[in-house]
Amino acid sequence: MRFFAAACSLLLVAACEVTDPNTLPVGTALSQVTEAEQASLGALLSRNLRDPASVQFRGWQAYNLSNGDRAICGEMNGKNAYGGYVGFEPFYLRMRGGAVIASQTVDAYAAEACRQAASGQMSVNPEVG
Repeated sequence: MRFFAAACSLLLVAACEVTDPNTLPVGTALSQVTEAEQASLGALLSRNLRDPASVQFRGWQAYNLSNGDRAICGEMNGKNAYGGYVGFEPFYLRMRGGAVIASQTVDAYAAEACRQAASGQMSVNPEVG
């Protein structure tokens, strides 16, 4: 019985380490986000929010990816219908040649993508863009 339990545990660990076949591992290197990029990307990120002019940003980080793309991460805080700020949430943008080809805001995917980028290795879908 112990052997069966150990074998099942091993299979579960192995299954968790299987990568998505639609992604490609890429290396990341920390780079700078310019003020002009912050302004233009901030406008892009906030344009569909309730009060775009009041959105707050912090923690801007950029990463050059080994496939030539660029990842931009940070946090944003917007107002709700009652006029109160909801709290800072992560955002993630992937850029190619100055154009945004993928973006995620306010969810666990954005936080995970930014965590991976900061670690120096992440997986991206090469078909995006």
